[in-house]
Amino acid sequence: AKQMFVFNFMMDMIFGLDIIKNFSTGYVEDSTGNIIMNRKTITVTYVKTWFVIDLVSMLPIDAALEWGLVNLGEGDTVRMAKMLKPIRLIRLAKIMKLIR
Repeated sequence: AKQMFVFNFMMDMIFGLDIIKNFSTGYVEDSTGNIIMNRKTITVTYVKTWFVIDLVSMLPIDAALEWGLVNLGEGDTVRMAKMLKPIRLIRLAKIMKLIR
């Protein structure tokens, strides 16, 4: 359990750094093929697309539960983990795509 906690904590930190990076990373506009490097445009596009998923997926729910910052019943903890799993999988798929 301790090893999984450490792994999840490290992933949360990596996801957090990725969020910061995404506010400054240009992208190719699908419709025109133009490379977008304007920071305001990048920020607005990121906030409208991946930001919420990225933010929710990096929330340290495991740490909050471990440190007693969130008090949930046994069933609520399992439900929370099940709800966050698909979001984290989407996030992981995005990162794997970027690595390739």
